[in-house]
Amino acid sequence: MLVASPTNGPIGTSIAFTATVKRTSGTIAPAGTVFFNAGAKVLGTAIVDANEAAVLTISTLKPGTYSIKAHYAGDASDKASESNAVSVTIT
Repeated sequence: MLVASPTNGPIGTSIAFTATVKRTSGTIAPAGTVFFNAGAKVLGTAIVDANEAAVLTISTLKPGTYSIKAHYAGDASDKASESNAVSVTIT
């Protein structure tokens, strides 16, 4: 699951993208990297923390509307996965 806060604002607004990675291995928490993408462009990456979340905060989006997805690379115990899309508008 991916959430953005806030989902809109003027240029220069800091937006926090939080991806929650669900474990597929049972009791072992997922580990590894989450890629945050706007289409084919990688906006940045974050490491999955002990709370099974990866957070990326950016303030460099240019004006426009973006469809952002998070892609979890997977690890030895958990499969790779992709989040829902979140829409963000910068004015």
